[in-house]
Amino acid sequence: MFTHGELIQIASKWLQQKCSIIITELVTYAGEIPDVIGFNHYQSILIECKTTRKDFFADQKKGIRKNNIGMGNYKYYLCPKGLIQQNEIHNDYWGLLEVSPNKKVTITMVPYICSDDIKNLKMERSLLVSAIRRIGQHSPKGIGIKCYQHDNKRKAGIMIERIS
Repeated sequence: MFTHGELIQIASKWLQQKCSIIITELVTYAGEIPDVIGFNHYQSILIECKTTRKDFFADQKKGIRKNNIGMGNYKYYLCPKGLIQQNEIHNDYWGLLEVSPNKKVTITMVPYICSDDIKNLKMERSLLVSAIRRIGQHSPKGIGIKCYQHDNKRKAGIMIERIS
């Protein structure tokens, strides 16, 4: 059996093939603490990791799940193989990822895509801003993000400067 932390690491590694930005268990004012969420140019993928059936059923009762107002264009539950049955997921916007004992992830159930009209873009924006704001948090005092810039070649970047 896997621990919650091990499932988060497995989910993060699985998302690395699909997303350039991956955030795990970041506490913000967004109203949701996703176990793992990944972003690429055009979509977001949310993964909630479940180690017990009790935790899975409790998660499905949350208002954010029932009303489908949370983060993610694609939403998955990730669990050890056989823990959750497909017919136990009562929301078509949720898929199922299963982990074998050798840590191989299999897509067991594909979710419907949540359009930007359905998912909560404000929550995602809040999460991303919070993540960016924390870049350099452990840098020496006085170092932080001062501005976002782009050059003439249409390449964007984050400029880090000493703030006096």
